[in-house]
Amino acid sequence: FEASHYYVQMDEMMEGVGRELARLNGCEAAMVTNGCESAIVLATIACIAGSNIEKCQALPYIKGKDQVIIPKHSRNPYDVGIRVVGAELVEVETPEEMRAKMSNRTAMVYIMSDPDEAKSALPIQTVINIANEKNIPVFVDAAAEEPMSPNVYMKMGASFVGYSGGKCLRAPQSSGMLLDRKST
Repeated sequence: FEASHYYVQMDEMMEGVGRELARLNGCEAAMVTNGCESAIVLATIACIAGSNIEKCQALPYIKGKDQVIIPKHSRNPYDVGIRVVGAELVEVETPEEMRAKMSNRTAMVYIMSDPDEAKSALPIQTVINIANEKNIPVFVDAAAEEPMSPNVYMKMGASFVGYSGGKCLRAPQSSGMLLDRKST
């Protein structure tokens, strides 16, 4: 009731909340999202169009950096968040295939964190190392995990990490967060 009598600039509030989330998660930047699916969409847009408003508004009709590499074991119903902005998914199964399919059209690499991924030919650390060789951002989908501080994936070299609020965070179902490096 007391708070309802005061106004706040939404942009300032979002920046402040993002700074606090970043501090709590031991990373450089963060933002609240409408679930991990929204984090996937926002990270993909950032990798394709950056902060260029005209490019963002032109999606999905942007060509150029319009491909996202995904290990085959990471395909899931939520990777539609990548395709909805017009990016093409490029599946890979081995480190050699991943290196071969990276090109000037590669905007991002997406990998889902799950127990099978750790036993695969392309575990998260391997994916991050290969992508970092070519300076390509990596999004780790950690929707079903509890975030730790400092964030384990950011420490491994990931560019983005997405979490679902409705799972381990025990937040409302349509909430989440996107962790980021300021340089991404």
